[in-house]
Amino acid sequence: MNKYIVVMYFLCISFSTNGQTYKADSATMRRISNYILTNYYGYKDLYDLCKNIGHRLTGSPQAAAAVSWGENALREA
Repeated sequence: MNKYIVVMYFLCISFSTNGQTYKADSATMRRISNYILTNYYGYKDLYDLCKNIGHRLTGSPQAAAAVSWGENALREA
């Protein structure tokens, strides 16, 4: 399961208002959360962004590098 598809799916189902759907969505969100935590993509990406790019003040070279990093990460996904 692609990590960015998981995030988009999570965002889409979070806007559900139906009570019955809420219970099913809650179970689905739990499965997605467990998948993400088990495969640690989020932690790996966060580590990579923080350790390899560094501080990202607006207008800094690191901010531009972070934008490029994010674009590449989405393209790879």
